[in-house]
Amino acid sequence: MKLVCRRPPGCGGFSLVELLVSLLIAALVFATLLTILHVATSALEGQTRRAGGIHAASLALDEIRTDLGGAFASDAGCGMTFLPEENEGWSWTFCTIRPEPGTRDLRWADTFAVTYSAEPSAEGVQLLRAELPVPPPADMDEHPVHTNVILRQVESVTVELYDGSAWRPAWPANPREPGRLPRSARVTIRIDDHNTESSTLSAEILIPAGNTVTSTVVRETRIAP
Repeated sequence: MKLVCRRPPGCGGFSLVELLVSLLIAALVFATLLTILHVATSALEGQTRRAGGIHAASLALDEIRTDLGGAFASDAGCGMTFLPEENEGWSWTFCTIRPEPGTRDLRWADTFAVTYSAEPSAEGVQLLRAELPVPPPADMDEHPVHTNVILRQVESVTVELYDGSAWRPAWPANPREPGRLPRSARVTIRIDDHNTESSTLSAEILIPAGNTVTSTVVRETRIAP
């Protein structure tokens, strides 16, 4: 005898197998949506982080450009030194003059000894800027050196200085000319967000005081006949 189990007429519902298949399909769809959401979120975070890094690097380049625009050398010890260190670190010191905001009148400008330094770490390279008034105050305790971190966690920051014939990795290029300034500086900032390709910002900054031109004026006096 063959037994056949049938549902009673008019009785709805799903079998256990149908329920398990439905739950499996729903789980697969949910996992796919989570993967898509994670990829989109990661891409958005990478774009935001990269845009923020590029913006911060642009501000740092503007800060360096402003300081180099007022760089000067004097016999009182205001020159320029750029000293590469180990592990991609370096120290860059020079004197600069900065007028009051909104004016170009140098009579009321302040002079500073500015030091930029790149400090490597496990999270990347950070760029610091320190300034000290020139001449330095008599009481250093009341006027400490102001140091700010102007760039954080970038892959590298490199500087090259142009002496009129070649780009130099250190300065002064000639130890016999400690008061000479380079004609321009090339600053390159490499940003790595660890997810996409690195972004590189580079600027060649003219140093006006390093491009002085000497000339001779000859005065002729003619007497009319």
